[in-house]
Amino acid sequence: MATKAQLLVFTKYYKGEDECPEHIRRMPYGRTLWQIEEDWVTETLNHTICSDVIPEYIAYTHGKMPPQTGLPISLLAYIFRRMGKWAYSMSDLADKFPDFIKTHYWN
Repeated sequence: MATKAQLLVFTKYYKGEDECPEHIRRMPYGRTLWQIEEDWVTETLNHTICSDVIPEYIAYTHGKMPPQTGLPISLLAYIFRRMGKWAYSMSDLADKFPDFIKTHYWN
């Protein structure tokens, strides 16, 4: 069973604050990614993450994502699902998702 501190190791934007910090809000997608990460941590700790997010993520991104991203698959799947709400289609998002993760997590 993971603790909050163990999960926060994987988050770039959310570090346990009650509100999104100003410097994060000024970043492109900062507030959105902070909220997604906060929700991922909360839902993981409460065991309420939807069990279908990982199979959906794998189905759409299979062969498109590098094998080692440094992020848990549950976090990647959660980001993918949440970003999918604003995408033209999940397939379109899957094509752009590797670059999105590279831009917002590896830099």
